[in-house]
Amino acid sequence: IIINDRTAQKLHLKAGDRIRLETKMALGASREAYVTVAGINQQMMMAGGAFATLTTANNLLGESQVISGLMLKIVPGSERQLEARLNEIPQVASVTSRSQEEQNIMQLMDSMIYFIGIMVLFSVVLGLAIVYNSLIMGFNERKRELASLRVLGITQKEVSKLLFKETLVQAIVGSALGLPGGTLMAKLYIKAMSTDLFTMS
Repeated sequence: IIINDRTAQKLHLKAGDRIRLETKMALGASREAYVTVAGINQQMMMAGGAFATLTTANNLLGESQVISGLMLKIVPGSERQLEARLNEIPQVASVTSRSQEEQNIMQLMDSMIYFIGIMVLFSVVLGLAIVYNSLIMGFNERKRELASLRVLGITQKEVSKLLFKETLVQAIVGSALGLPGGTLMAKLYIKAMSTDLFTMS
């Protein structure tokens, strides 16, 4: 059997381990079997899924050459006709098109890119506003000191350089603390949002 990395982490499994499987079917008695983990894969959707050969699945369920799904390689351009024909068959529960699924995923990704772009734009504007506000507050609090420096002969250009250096130091320290902190928060968010239905990496 091949299991997903999320399941492997939860069960502390690695390739080569032996595991006990038990069926939980709505009808019939439950069955048990011991199988070997052949490998661990990564999936974005259906993160808790596992894969086995048809023979292994049939033996585990006590069935003989029973399948629940098919992947068809078809002639390009005949998707609609084939889907319509398959949907007419009573035993077919659903039909999924790879091209349609890819198109849906790309549309979703485009929407996410726009959303992330807007978030980045707002974050840049907010960052500039914070820096500007900090600079103005520092200037207002130190008006007398700056005026004294001007009286002592310090030029306006030198005063500007002094304020710029202070702001630059604050920006460097803030970035040094904020970037690792933001990365850690993003990792924690991704871990919290990952479920057995889908995972983020």
